[in-house]
Amino acid sequence: MSLSLGHVLAKGIGFLGLVWLARLVDGTELGRFATVITIVGYMTAISNWGSDAVAIRHVARFPETGGDVGRIVTRSRLIVGAICYVGFSCVAVGLGGLGWAIGPVGVATLAYAYRRDWSLLARGKGKWIALSQTIREVLFAGLVLGLVAQGPSAGAALWAVAIADAGWTVATLLFSGDPGKRSAKGSVLGVNWLFREGWPIAIVSIMTMTYNKIDVPILAMFRPADEVGAYWAAYTILFGVMGLAALFTRAALPEMSRLASIGKTGGLSSSFHLALIACVAGSVLSITLGVRAEQIVVALYGPGLRQSGEYLRILAAILPAYFLGSVLIGRLVAEGSQRRWAIAAILAAAANVVLNLFLIPRIGAKGAAFATIASEWSMAGIVLWSYREHEHREALYLSVFWIVFTFALTLLALNALSGHPSLSLMLPIVPLLCGLPIALQRVPRLLSLRPVIHPSPLG
Repeated sequence: MSLSLGHVLAKGIGFLGLVWLARLVDGTELGRFATVITIVGYMTAISNWGSDAVAIRHVARFPETGGDVGRIVTRSRLIVGAICYVGFSCVAVGLGGLGWAIGPVGVATLAYAYRRDWSLLARGKGKWIALSQTIREVLFAGLVLGLVAQGPSAGAALWAVAIADAGWTVATLLFSGDPGKRSAKGSVLGVNWLFREGWPIAIVSIMTMTYNKIDVPILAMFRPADEVGAYWAAYTILFGVMGLAALFTRAALPEMSRLASIGKTGGLSSSFHLALIACVAGSVLSITLGVRAEQIVVALYGPGLRQSGEYLRILAAILPAYFLGSVLIGRLVAEGSQRRWAIAAILAAAANVVLNLFLIPRIGAKGAAFATIASEWSMAGIVLWSYREHEHREALYLSVFWIVFTFALTLLALNALSGHPSLSLMLPIVPLLCGLPIALQRVPRLLSLRPVIHPSPLG
């Protein structure tokens, strides 16, 4: 509970910081900042190399290896992060115009290497995770109000991110208290072990970044910076909502890992049950954003970014797929089946790049939004298909179909009632009323309406 509430609080503070940032800088500077922060996201995904998921899974099973795993994670992130940073610096100097980003990007890269939020999560220290995240977001919001307000620019905004990330890392180091001694199980591990176990997740992370954020740099290639900024502003709101999916996934991953260590059917029903609840939550949030997109954008950013409302209304359609996929992907990682996730991510990313290159030159940011929808739903569909050999798969597929069918009908009704705002305000409750009774049932019970009769132990 402390992790969930703290996560919501931290993300809320950070979101307000981003909103204020968008109000302070003009559209062109916002577009420059969005482009570089997307590149930093790629560097972080590559530096991670799946270390979060692999380390959480290992330490959840073998707590005594926390110190050894921590040293391996830091070393691997430093190696890969240094390579990424050198590459970025060469591009920044060679192309020109990005020299202002070299300093803050270096600080952010170094800070990430030493971050220990994964250790706190693996060892059940939820309140310390929440506190460290809150420290980061408070720092960021304070720097936006102080540093960025004094000189609104992309460079000042990027320094605010880098300093806040460094504060986050220091907090996790202080709170984690990883033991320094070596253990019998941990001493046999090494960087090669992490690279070997983490490469499928690394590919997935890069591919996930691609189908989620590659549209920003592609958009910057073909459209003006102010349009990039408006699209990024809409995506920032969407990412704030998508962050809620972490409440379903990150908090459940250690428990799913422990249950999956018993066998592939261990805790499977509970994982499917959680995935269906997440899908319903995503559907309700999507319809709500669709109804109020323009009002939300104007209330947060002001009338200058009203155009973002149109992009947000389109992008909101990814939420049911994203929430559903987050839990099911977490289960794959818990089982050690992340290669299936990798295949799904590669296919979704390839589709996203092709669609972006085709649509963005023709219809701009709207094309980027449509490409994101197509790739996110493709990703969810492929992940669902990867469970075709699991127990209770029929019930899972039937339940997901019903929730998505209800969501699609609600979208059609929303479009038909676009001229009647008072009626359309009632629509977000439709997927909730239709999907929740299904989601609240345990998956095995959906296989049959007949009661399950257990044999008597006396025969």
